[in-house]
Amino acid sequence: MWKLTRLIAVVVLAAGILSQANAQPPKGKGPSDPDKVAAKDYASSSIVTKMLAFNKKNDGKLTKDEVTDGRLHRLFEQADANKDGEVTKEELMALAAKLDAEFPAMERKGPPKGPKMP
Repeated sequence: MWKLTRLIAVVVLAAGILSQANAQPPKGKGPSDPDKVAAKDYASSSIVTKMLAFNKKNDGKLTKDEVTDGRLHRLFEQADANKDGEVTKEELMALAAKLDAEFPAMERKGPPKGPKMP
């Protein structure tokens, strides 16, 4: 009886492993290997363009004094990777990539879809 139970367990386990080995990604979906996925350009992301709009000197370096909205100071501090008190476009692009990786749903355009209210 134990041999039969073990044999059935092995067959079920093998069938499960084989079914996963033959699985294909959904149609229209590419591989999940990050090396094969094209890098996204964050130069025109909203966080980069809106933060650089505060750069009144147009020198490509945003200082905390230029950010007149105090609510954005925390974002400024996150973007200032080298802690030199200035944020460059490259630092903002790196922050945009980091936030996109952490919160991918934030890239949606427009309000979330849902049932229409009467």
